Amino acid sequence: MFAELSRVCADGVAGLPAESLLRWVTDAGTLQRGLDAIRVRLAGELAAQSGPEALPRRAGHASAASFLAELWQISVAEASRLCDVGVAVRPRVALDGSLLPARYPSLGAAVDGLVLGVEAAAVIVRELDQAAPLLFC
Repeated sequence: MFAELSRVCADGVAGLPAESLLRWVTDAGTLQRGLDAIRVRLAGELAAQSGPEALPRRAGHASAASFLAELWQISVAEASRLCDVGVAVRPRVALDGSLLPARYPSLGAAVDGLVLGVEAAAVIVRELDQAAPLLFC
């Protein structure tokens, strides 16, 4: 899909019939949500690392968000959203090292299934966290 969309855009989209334009716009949104789902998982894993040996710290960054902002050439706010959602949808680790379910596994499924974008997912995480702040101490 990406290669075909790139070819169409390189050839020029001016004058495309409405049906074709709508298809390409829809496909571009689907591709973006797919890439965002991947970025959410990677950002969540990076943000879950802690301590002086964590990759962002070794690279001279105070946070995973600032590290990703530099690497991906995005704003720190966008990187923070990716990290927040990623941490909320990844499995957690108990003190004994066993895996616990993610805080919001259904949200992770919606992002992975390309049903929900990162911005909407970040709002949901923020609101759910505010609604039940003591559940995740």
